[in-house]
Amino acid sequence: MIVNAISGKQDSLHRNTEARLAQLRASTSEVPPAARVGDDHEHHQQVLTGLLEGPVGEPSEQEAEERQQAQKTERGDLRKTQMGELVANIDNY
Repeated sequence: MIVNAISGKQDSLHRNTEARLAQLRASTSEVPPAARVGDDHEHHQQVLTGLLEGPVGEPSEQEAEERQQAQKTERGDLRKTQMGELVANIDNY
């Protein structure tokens, strides 16, 4: 990319990226300001107020066990995915 910039050339990825960025800018400029994400301050204020109303109680033993089991399952799935990718790309390593 640096070589292309120095030589005055553009690669197809760079052109496609610039075109997509221009398309996104055009589509966001068409959206009325009140409908843009982040402009609903009242909603955000309500959410923050709900979070700050008070402390949340400790989870029950059953809920804690369910969360731990879900985390173990997620870690196991991640390991399976990583091992699958490792085996599939073993020549690259």
